[in-house]
Amino acid sequence: MNKLFHRLSTRILLGILLAAAISAVVYTAANGALKAFFQYYAMQPEVFQRLSDEHFADLQDFATENHIVSTDGKPFTQWNDKYHYVSLMVIRQNEGLCYNSFVSYNMTYTEEDSQTFFWGSKVLPTYEYQLQLEDETCKVYFSGYFDQAYTSLRKAICGVLFVASSFSSKSTSGTSVRWSRTSPPCATRISASRSPSDTKRSCPRWRPTSTI
Repeated sequence: MNKLFHRLSTRILLGILLAAAISAVVYTAANGALKAFFQYYAMQPEVFQRLSDEHFADLQDFATENHIVSTDGKPFTQWNDKYHYVSLMVIRQNEGLCYNSFVSYNMTYTEEDSQTFFWGSKVLPTYEYQLQLEDETCKVYFSGYFDQAYTSLRKAICGVLFVASSFSSKSTSGTSVRWSRTSPPCATRISASRSPSDTKRSCPRWRPTSTI
């Protein structure tokens, strides 16, 4: 019985390790595939424009709620920390710089190339907006890696796939125990009053067998 228990424990442990390995592979593959998909999806012109408009609307709400003035651009850092993948340049009416995160995120921007800016090896569109602050209306150049807006959704999908693959692997590799009436090799008992060839076999009626 101890041997059977040890055997079952080993198989259960191996099943758990196999399930974890399969789940990890599924998570990694799904994460890579979804990341590539959202990068492609967010770079579609109409999608990029929509995401840019939505993020700018959020920026306008933030500026209004916090009563930001053009002479103090520090509060924009709080918004930019939340949307770290967005870069913006806020320019006052006198052409003075109110806030700029293009530099802080190692991006380059020139007036000669006002429609695009370069971030690493990619070229992303840049849109111009009018941001209403407490004391004046400022010009804003706005862009970013908007595919990262889907990070939470991507992680949620990968998490669901990880859990589903884990349960699936455990169910296919799980170990169960049942009882059968099949006869095992039996011990041979020789009667003292009979010849060695005249034997009786003593067998247990029930025995446990394991199935995988």
